[in-house]
Amino acid sequence: MFMVINREPTTGFIGKEGDYHTQIATIKETGDTQKKKYRSNQIKSKLIRKNCRKRRRKKWSRKSKWEWRETGHLRMIAARFAMAISTFLAKPTALTGFARLRDLPF
Repeated sequence: MFMVINREPTTGFIGKEGDYHTQIATIKETGDTQKKKYRSNQIKSKLIRKNCRKRRRKKWSRKSKWEWRETGHLRMIAARFAMAISTFLAKPTALTGFARLRDLPF
């Protein structure tokens, strides 16, 4: 993991004892298991949160969301046309030539 000893506390510290790099180093020296467990979990959760945020942003960017919506819309239109064609093939008397709008099953 991190092996930084006697490091000055920076802005990203947890509590009063400096940042987590120094904390891990002191934990390694002293071997305080209770503190170690708590700190490591805290750091782990922090990293997980960060990664989740990153992943979520990548996954649902506005453009991709819109693209997905657009493709869905196009798929719907295509399905409707297919339905119209199938009905025309089934009952050619119902739709003569270029069908009127009210005859189409939209």
